[in-house]
Amino acid sequence: MSRLLHLLARTRFISRIGWTKVTKPAAVARVLSAARETVSAAAQVQSAASELATQSLTVKREVDSFLSDIQAA
Repeated sequence: MSRLLHLLARTRFISRIGWTKVTKPAAVARVLSAARETVSAAAQVQSAASELATQSLTVKREVDSFLSDIQAA
């Protein structure tokens, strides 16, 4: 883990004011925290997309069934 922190400390990241050299452990911790939040948000988006796909298939089946019933009448 210290090697990862060392590598992160030597890299640059975009802050609100532009490119900044990461030199403090607190800055590295903020980058890691932001990465964790990004992963969490991505998982939530993926879950929501999966749920929407399932719901859209259900709606499609119901509409197809409804249209078939109308055609048969």
